[in-house]
Amino acid sequence: MGNSLEGFSVAGGEKKNNKLNAPVTKKLTERGSMLPTNKYTVNRPVCFAVSSMQGWRPSMEDTHILEPSLKVSTELDDHAFFGVYDGHGGSFTSQYISENFSRILTKRAEWKIYTTLSQVARAEVSGIELLKDALTNAHLDLDKELELIYVKQLSTINLAAVNRKRNRRNSKISDEKLDKTTLQNLCVDRSGSTAVSVLLTPTHIICSNAGDSRAILCRDGKVIPLSFDHKPVNATEISRVYAAGGFVQMKRIDGDLAVSRGFGDFRYKLNLDVPVEKQKVVAVPEITVFPRDEEKDEFIVLGCDGIWDVLDNVTCTDIVKRKFSKGKTDIGQMCEELLDECLKKDSRDNMTICLVSLPRCKLSE
Repeated sequence: MGNSLEGFSVAGGEKKNNKLNAPVTKKLTERGSMLPTNKYTVNRPVCFAVSSMQGWRPSMEDTHILEPSLKVSTELDDHAFFGVYDGHGGSFTSQYISENFSRILTKRAEWKIYTTLSQVARAEVSGIELLKDALTNAHLDLDKELELIYVKQLSTINLAAVNRKRNRRNSKISDEKLDKTTLQNLCVDRSGSTAVSVLLTPTHIICSNAGDSRAILCRDGKVIPLSFDHKPVNATEISRVYAAGGFVQMKRIDGDLAVSRGFGDFRYKLNLDVPVEKQKVVAVPEITVFPRDEEKDEFIVLGCDGIWDVLDNVTCTDIVKRKFSKGKTDIGQMCEELLDECLKKDSRDNMTICLVSLPRCKLSE
């Protein structure tokens, strides 16, 4: 992912080689559908697929979530959760998000209250507000967990440095060699990740976004943005960056980071005079909500910026619409073809795209 100019620092401070002679075009594709166990999905399937490609990047830092059923209780079999997480500076943060987001979300107090509501109450304003709060606070809780891991890594390295000083007189190993040996497996992770997620309820589409991954909805042939990119040059973002003691140069925070919201990136969250939601970079998501229209909603697309660098919302929607109009039913293959299209258009980033077909598409897995 190309959001950080600094790159990923390995042990000893060296940087990975960012050049490949050819793109890595092998694709990893998953497919599935929501369980047809209730009145909302029987004979009206919601199918989904995701495909990812390393492309021109030296490593793959994208991850994703496909949760066709959030089984906190059997009553939530009709809730699905999809996400694309675009890492930079390493894959640790994005991988941690994909492995832990659902756990943290479904443990939130707001989520637990929501599960006690009736079907009717869940679709009302109070129910939707609970889900919005659960998503927002899950972002903050997840980022806090990541911060604790980061601090623990720092403490481990600091302890190693103290022990090195204590043993220096008795050691026959040179300081230079000892430093390299000590730090080799104790590299402090400095990665970050954007995050775009869609929570699909029987009545609503709820999108949470932090960064420049993106989600769109095709409704009755027209595109509806579910998220908006968080760039440092945006008016609301740049004012927060400067208020937290940062600056924007070359459209990047402190001349390096090209996104102003996301997980990790804790070197941009060090101002002790401002709360977490007012740091140079914040994990606070922007949330959009749209009531579902079973007769008009066609599909949802989620993708990392490797997709949107070369496809705008309308072009992406038109490509998918053409594939459906030609009678294609394998949405996993559609995702793979979209990756190939982006590569031809010279996307230089990791690429991940998730396609969710809604009941109007009348597909079966």
